[in-house]
Amino acid sequence: MLEYLPKLTITNFELNTSDGLVYGELHMQLKPLKNPLLVLFNPNSMLNILELQLLTYIPKSLSTISLPQEFLTEDGLNYYKSKINLHDGLLQINGQYLPLTVVLSQLL
Repeated sequence: MLEYLPKLTITNFELNTSDGLVYGELHMQLKPLKNPLLVLFNPNSMLNILELQLLTYIPKSLSTISLPQEFLTEDGLNYYKSKINLHDGLLQINGQYLPLTVVLSQLL
């Protein structure tokens, strides 16, 4: 399946919560992989072939979420915005490159 370079695009997702609307867009695609069996034996290699762009808007009223401040930027009076890119295994959040290990440790 990886040889067909799967792609997923969600141009408008919305999640209604009791604290407001979370919305955004998502684009994902796999780059060509010279040896598809590599992913089976080393799942971490998937991060190097995954291209991801996520733009999301989160209402400030969702105070129950505890994300590190570098994950969010102000977007008007009522929303936070987060722009996430993954390219060649490098994660960029709101223009800042962050090691995946740091991000995962803060989210878990």
